[in-house]
Amino acid sequence: MIWDLILGPLGAIIAAAVGIVGLWFTAQRSATVKAEDKRAAADAKAYQDKRKEIDNADLGHGATDLERIQRLLDIEHRKGSGSDRR
Repeated sequence: MIWDLILGPLGAIIAAAVGIVGLWFTAQRSATVKAEDKRAAADAKAYQDKRKEIDNADLGHGATDLERIQRLLDIEHRKGSGSDRR
């Protein structure tokens, strides 16, 4: 009986607070997922462009293996990929 008097109004306040916090966390997570998806799409596009450039690169007939490797490395560094595998 006393619990009904205490938790009646207090229970509604607690439920509202929990609901607001839950909505805030859901919105934050949604924004994070959107940002991750946008970044993944940008990374995929960059990879696709790099791959297309490498696939279409003119390696020249008669080039030595070293010349071919150097041309591919030049393509890699042209876009500033940041990886150096030499």
